[in-house]
Amino acid sequence: MPIRDEQKQQTHQALINAVLSLSQQGRNFSSMSLREVTAEVNLAPATFYRHFANMDELALELIDHLGLYLKNTFAQICRIALVDPRDHNARLDYLFASIAEKPDFWGFFIHERSSGSPRIRQAIKREFDHLVEDMANTMSKIPDFQHIQNLQDMLMFSEMFGHFCFCWALEWLDLQHDLDVEQRIQQQQRLQQKALIQLELIYHSICQFPLKELP
Repeated sequence: MPIRDEQKQQTHQALINAVLSLSQQGRNFSSMSLREVTAEVNLAPATFYRHFANMDELALELIDHLGLYLKNTFAQICRIALVDPRDHNARLDYLFASIAEKPDFWGFFIHERSSGSPRIRQAIKREFDHLVEDMANTMSKIPDFQHIQNLQDMLMFSEMFGHFCFCWALEWLDLQHDLDVEQRIQQQQRLQQKALIQLELIYHSICQFPLKELP
């Protein structure tokens, strides 16, 4: 890649990273200005327009990027489930490792999912719906779920699991504040134990009691 193209790509990514950095500081995207984003990475405001037409365009590209990361994360969780569907610990270990690895990704997706502009919320919902569809298609291959013949039922189960994952992620992220290391580890262990119990309850209730036909 030519040096100029590489520099342009680096600047492009720096602007995206600036939004994630401000988001981790507790800022909602709607409250961020173009000048704040460029100042975060020591760029002139005019530089922004060489990469994005406006702030919404930047946000939508970021959401696409986050969606791809989350899609790969949930795909791996589903692959773990295919190997041993009752090893809930393995799935949760992978989930929490992903949250710890990319807290800025998870945090932006979660917070903007409820507080972002309508256009951003719609983009995030679209990514979440894609995650749900992918999970439903994979989990329908698990023997324990063979009694679920209706695709809509499988989609509902996948959506419920997705919602739980993002709730656990939010709790995990909240533990990063105002706790010393020892307290944080203890609270994380408690959260993982709670998540395990909740996942086991969901899984076994569905396996033992087939879903009723919905209207």
